[in-house]
Amino acid sequence: MVGAPESGCEVSDGRQLIDLNVIASSSRRRTWMNWVPSAFPGLEVRSILPNPIGIVRRTMLANTPVFSIVAAAQTLHGVAPTGSLQPRSGLIVQLDGATEIEQSNRRCRLTRGQMALLDGSKPFVIEGLGVSKCHVVHFAQRFAQTHFPDLLRQSAVRLDHDCAEARLLRGFLDTIVGLEETFSAVGGAAALGALLKLMSSLPIPTHAAHRSVPARVRTALADIEALVTEPGLTPEALAARQGVSRRRLDALLASSTGATLAAHIAERRLTQAAASLCDSSQAKRSITEIAHDCGFQDGPHFSRSFKKRFDMTPRQWRRRPDAHIEL
Repeated sequence: MVGAPESGCEVSDGRQLIDLNVIASSSRRRTWMNWVPSAFPGLEVRSILPNPIGIVRRTMLANTPVFSIVAAAQTLHGVAPTGSLQPRSGLIVQLDGATEIEQSNRRCRLTRGQMALLDGSKPFVIEGLGVSKCHVVHFAQRFAQTHFPDLLRQSAVRLDHDCAEARLLRGFLDTIVGLEETFSAVGGAAALGALLKLMSSLPIPTHAAHRSVPARVRTALADIEALVTEPGLTPEALAARQGVSRRRLDALLASSTGATLAAHIAERRLTQAAASLCDSSQAKRSITEIAHDCGFQDGPHFSRSFKKRFDMTPRQWRRRPDAHIEL
């Protein structure tokens, strides 16, 4: 990380963690906007919520970082770094939520399990649709051009995510980021070599681009972000705001993001509650009050949903000094 880490940002033994949940609400947006370009030179946050969710863990494989990222809806613009900084290319593996990327007049949308490459030597746009979770492998540009040039030429094109090689690649990354131990120099190099072999075995995509996210989907996701704390936020209300049926809007969201209106609302409310429970400025407020502010009217239902999502009760979550959304 460039510069001194803020509270909520830690660096140790080759790992890096930023957790906006433990940063004061008033500082989260600034912290995230400063952290992103320090970790990803050339990347700029163009738009993000005032009180965002952002959790990142980094694992080093030799000189190649692998990030696990949970982040709120945001728009990122990338340009090739200037001066002594060399461009880096990225493999994005979508784990939850949806992300749309655009580069070189190509556009693709990633939902759960899907992946794509971005060429760091050319401008690009990344747009997270709602709360998004992904792995990002950040390769040096020359390294990427040497080891998988054919794939890199198909940047911003969705790769085949159903083939055996892609499934193995996702599982390999899950294992890497889930390790508590850090790699030795030899172990990191070996793991990077295995990752490169898996990537080089991926089929070269034959299609050039994909449809962009429909305007109704963008509007619905923006409404969820804006109205997440409102008790009246329901799938029916969202559909009514656009003058369409819930069934029609549900179908559009399911096709574009892999989840329905109700699922998006529930996920956003739960992540908002998780962040609020860790917010020091809300330490004196009861769990019931926080749940109510996040749009939950039934306490037992909130507790059951929270435990199912985070594998612990709201009280257990709040008592953990290092509580954060599990990556």
